[in-house]
Amino acid sequence: MSSDRRDELLTRWRAEAGSRPTEEERAVWQRTIDLLIARSHSENDHRELADIHHRLFIAHLKLQDYANALGWAEKGLLLNVVEWRPRFQEAKAEALYMMGREAEAADLLEQVLPMGPRTVCDLGPTEPPITKKRRSLGLVCPYCGYEGSYGALSCPGCGRDVDECFRLVSRTRDVLGPYDKGVSCQPSPPPRSRNFRFLYTTYNVNFDDHENYLTTRRERMLGSMWETSTTRGWTLWPPLVAMLALLTLIPLTMISGIVASNALGVVLGILWAILFIPLLLFFLWAAVPPRQTTLDKEGRDKA
Repeated sequence: MSSDRRDELLTRWRAEAGSRPTEEERAVWQRTIDLLIARSHSENDHRELADIHHRLFIAHLKLQDYANALGWAEKGLLLNVVEWRPRFQEAKAEALYMMGREAEAADLLEQVLPMGPRTVCDLGPTEPPITKKRRSLGLVCPYCGYEGSYGALSCPGCGRDVDECFRLVSRTRDVLGPYDKGVSCQPSPPPRSRNFRFLYTTYNVNFDDHENYLTTRRERMLGSMWETSTTRGWTLWPPLVAMLALLTLIPLTMISGIVASNALGVVLGILWAILFIPLLLFFLWAAVPPRQTTLDKEGRDKA
């Protein structure tokens, strides 16, 4: 097995094991998991499913849910997509390593990174020995350009938390210091979604996916789950049409009720409010997306 590649994987896994997600990051990864699972139900292409399974593995790994991460890696292997098989084998080995099953992870790595062919050295004339510099890994901050040690949780220059924008470099120098600033990099914004739970049913609106706009998940007995998705049109048009009908028909009925009897008018007015207000609240909840937060380079809200 390639020792350099193995050492690189172990270094990255140790750094991953030492990181702890914040509550906000947990919420973002959980929303990502929900969206990917909903997308997988409507996907038939095995290559696209392999990509979704690998993303789900990463999301559970970030949440430190290693058992589910291992499950998604094994499901990805069952898809039998040739170009994705090495990635899922490495993913399975990483999940086993995180769960403390290091011997199994090492055995799997032996299959992923096989031993290279033996090299027979022809001893020629004696030459001066070549001095090799010790190589190590570093992380370059894209915001201030400072290089820190691999596995650090924050930039030693500006203090910003390490994220996917940091660039991994291989260095031979011992002194840490500033590099040139990298290209502008901003983390991708979290998906715009909104959740609502009523009794045993959870409603999720994904404002960025018009095909699976409203996802309804209902918990059943014995731990089973029933799930359905609705497009944006079928989610918003029915309550809008119903509100327009109430705005045109109910006031006319109220006027006739007031002319006939004041008590009847009051009853019709209350009935109209009971029907109209929930429709209005649902329409606003499902149609108006949440405010998208824009961060500056220091990670603060620009607004």
